[in-house]
Amino acid sequence: QNTHQNSFSDRYMPRQLDEPTVPGFTMTGFGLETSTPHFLSTFEPGDLREHYYDWHGSGGITTNFHYVYKQMDWGQPRGNSGLNSIVYRVAEAYLIFAEAENELNGPTDEAYSKINAIRERAGLADLKDLSQDQFRQAVRDERLHELSFEFQNRWDLNRWGTLVQAVQADSVSNPAGAANVRPYHMLCPIPSQEILLNSALTQNPGYN
Repeated sequence: QNTHQNSFSDRYMPRQLDEPTVPGFTMTGFGLETSTPHFLSTFEPGDLREHYYDWHGSGGITTNFHYVYKQMDWGQPRGNSGLNSIVYRVAEAYLIFAEAENELNGPTDEAYSKINAIRERAGLADLKDLSQDQFRQAVRDERLHELSFEFQNRWDLNRWGTLVQAVQADSVSNPAGAANVRPYHMLCPIPSQEILLNSALTQNPGYN
């Protein structure tokens, strides 16, 4: 019996108000987190991971949105899910190693072994004979497809300096974001409480 109550998966579960009735699927969520067609179009043909980002109906009934299957907990009432929230796993460790090794030494055999282990599990062919720039892009693509909806992508885009371009590229699904994104959105705002504390310390060194 599930006794761990939380609403994490409710963000990903479809909301019945938005969708047709699909027999066998009780839509008890809010439908706040979904995949965009642009994101789904970036997968290579045959990538087994795409299925986990694209629950799109069943039994001939098509839903209006593409739901993230790996973050849903079917059959549970709202606010009651024991689904684990992914924080860190071995696939990310492999990708961190491959990225760092490529930046330091180029696409070495060790770098290829890590990224290809992930691709093999996804049903994709091994990478080989890439330049350093090509391998760098391959790692970025693998991080997108392996770790999406695990709270990694925003920070990846920030450190690569590509947040603005990525948001603008998805203008069809996110027109407001594409029109309004700016380079300063890559910065993390300083909490107002920290600014107040810093001002107090500057004006009164004895403040604590």
